[in-house]
Amino acid sequence: MPEQSLNRDEFLDQAFKKDELQCILEEYKSLRAEAQARMGHRVTLLTSSTATAGVLLGLALNILNSNTTNARYSTEILLLVPLTTSLFGLLTTYHTALIYDMADYLKLLEIRVNRVYPLVMGWYASSNGSQFPKIFWIWHLPMMLITLAPSTVAVLLFFLCDPTWNAQTLVLFVIDSILLFYFVTEYLSKVWKRKTYRHETTRKWATQMHERGLLPDDRFVAYGAGLLESAPNKRKLKR
Repeated sequence: MPEQSLNRDEFLDQAFKKDELQCILEEYKSLRAEAQARMGHRVTLLTSSTATAGVLLGLALNILNSNTTNARYSTEILLLVPLTTSLFGLLTTYHTALIYDMADYLKLLEIRVNRVYPLVMGWYASSNGSQFPKIFWIWHLPMMLITLAPSTVAVLLFFLCDPTWNAQTLVLFVIDSILLFYFVTEYLSKVWKRKTYRHETTRKWATQMHERGLLPDDRFVAYGAGLLESAPNKRKLKR
């Protein structure tokens, strides 16, 4: 009887692990699909931003070279370039930040699976989230320049055209300045200088995994750098 009870418990434990693994894998596949979809949306936004800026710049230069009475509208068209590229840039930043948040959560899912089935998964778990600030020149700078370069060219052309300031150009210039500043600060804070486990859901789940012994101390410290600054867990981590 005790042996039969032990076999039954082992069977139930294995069945529970299989069901748990299946749930984790389903969530993993769902998040991976969403992250890939957002990557596609990001490419579409970057392409649309470049195309829109090119069309507006080309239209403005064409009007300027035509020497017609409509030449004064070219300055207003030029000021539309920073406005549109900034909006595209903010949407791109939003998708990029969410992709990184999903990567943090997927990393935890892989660590959870590897604790039960060693070396089964490793794409996210083997990566180091702190590497993102180190690739500024080959990733973050080009991403920012897609927004900032056309905007800078448009503003320079605007001033070179010796514009006549009126209510429309003044309002557009103020809006452009605010949006460009907002884009730069959002990108630097949420993408380039982002914190590991910045999303609240991921922070909570990482803490629960660590408390239950599912996330080793070295992994918790290495991947949970952002947790060190969270008030509820600060004292616990110091201990």
